[in-house]
Amino acid sequence: VAPELRADPDAWSACLSGALTREEYRGGLTEAGLRDVSFTEGHQVASGFSSVVVRAVKPVREDLRR
Repeated sequence: VAPELRADPDAWSACLSGALTREEYRGGLTEAGLRDVSFTEGHQVASGFSSVVVRAVKPVREDLRR
């Protein structure tokens, strides 16, 4: 998201200026330890922005399986 859009209060209230790219979102989930991250396209919210359904798997720690 362009810096001028991030600074726009109207874009912020429309939840656009805080938007992440799929790569940024995937990276954060992976960094948090989630795996098998997938995105299912939703509908277009604005030009260049769309909703998505995000799915990811939280690994089970081996010592909790006993």
